[in-house]
Amino acid sequence: SSTSASDLYITSGKYVGKTESEFKTIAENLTLKPNHKSERDAYSDTVAKGSIVWHGSGQYEQNETFNYGLSLGKKSSSTITEDDLYITAGKYVGKTESEFKTIAENLTLKPNHKSERDAYSDTVAKGSIVWHGSGQYEQNETFNYGLSLGKKSSSTVTEDDLYITAGKYVGKTESEFKTIAENLTLKPNHKTIHDDYSDTVAKGNIVWHGSGQYEQNETFNYGLSLGKKDSGSSSQTILVSSGQYVGKTESEFKNIAQTLGLSPTHLSERDSYSDTIAKGSIVTHGYGTYTKNEAFNYGLSLGKKESSSTNKVDVSSSYVGKSESEFTSYLSGLGLKGSKLGSDYSSSIEAGKVLSYTSGKYDIGDTVSYTISLGKKQSEVYIMRPQYYSASDTFEGTKQTILISLGGFSNLSFEGVTSANGEAVGQIIKITVNGDESYSAGNYASDTPVVVYIVSKQGS
Repeated sequence: SSTSASDLYITSGKYVGKTESEFKTIAENLTLKPNHKSERDAYSDTVAKGSIVWHGSGQYEQNETFNYGLSLGKKSSSTITEDDLYITAGKYVGKTESEFKTIAENLTLKPNHKSERDAYSDTVAKGSIVWHGSGQYEQNETFNYGLSLGKKSSSTVTEDDLYITAGKYVGKTESEFKTIAENLTLKPNHKTIHDDYSDTVAKGNIVWHGSGQYEQNETFNYGLSLGKKDSGSSSQTILVSSGQYVGKTESEFKNIAQTLGLSPTHLSERDSYSDTIAKGSIVTHGYGTYTKNEAFNYGLSLGKKESSSTNKVDVSSSYVGKSESEFTSYLSGLGLKGSKLGSDYSSSIEAGKVLSYTSGKYDIGDTVSYTISLGKKQSEVYIMRPQYYSASDTFEGTKQTILISLGGFSNLSFEGVTSANGEAVGQIIKITVNGDESYSAGNYASDTPVVVYIVSKQGS
């Protein structure tokens, strides 16, 4: 009877590794009905045979069925199939190096650390797997991986790290969010105005946070989930959407606030000019969750801002394609500020140059937002291991076959070789990717050098 809705929100993988008996007890304590789904049973290198390898997740209700699957234990080498050796991208990210090596060896693959693939990570522990090869493998093939360098220190945090996309950390616990913010050298700040009900984010977790370009030591605001809204919650709380009453007259707004049981409070510092809201009407107001008699702040429109030609400057469009420093110096000379919004790919603007901004007239002191080019977006081409490509009985025939699959590589070349072990003309001896014969099957940038070695004549 004391089980709440929040108790019945089950996160993915929460009970993986538990024995079946432990899982059944947990389910029954949660007033759920444990139900074994044999189609969810699976081999596992890390979960003991007979223990929980999968279970349902999400929001449950009392007495609902709680499905689960059991581990079949580790696969033996005799049961390894081609499907087992198709590795999806990121499948083992987060595993310790020791666990990864065991997994690789159980798959009859050869784990190989590639230090150039090591990378910083806010989520993967230092020394654990942050990247590994993907695609189709064969038994005894090299299985490359990179390790996490841990979280970046303040000295390694870059402007790109501090560009926060909307909703990036929604669903994180408050503790996780604070750690992420601090690792980014930002100051986490709980804004109750942004707390909100959510059907998908567990109560107390991040339901909203600020986004855009930040600087080190800047405040990073966030709001917390209030959980699912109960049918009776409207009697205790009042939810106001952002901008819900913008444009109302002050008199109308006060009547609305009082009807809601709130205290309308004018904050003159919230007053601002507006080209669309009539002078004296509501231009901004608080939003989020309120309780009865709470202050409901608002600001009024000052009407349209009178233009003054003496305080306006004209921003030219001719700085697209110029360096960022040139552009910001130009703006500074006009009495304006520049603010980098982000970056994007461009087929015409060189990487690192100004990609776009809005030209025209600005008031002195205004901020001009701009984006920086990432250059051309490099396409990728999928390449398999040599044995998976069809060969003909001539050098040219095999070459044409390969071109159908790999013609997207701009640095693709073919080498005719003399057979050393009696291989027939047209057979593929090897393929190198960026000089590496032991490459992993997968996607590579289209400008990667690829060389295909094909038998052009028999050895004497």
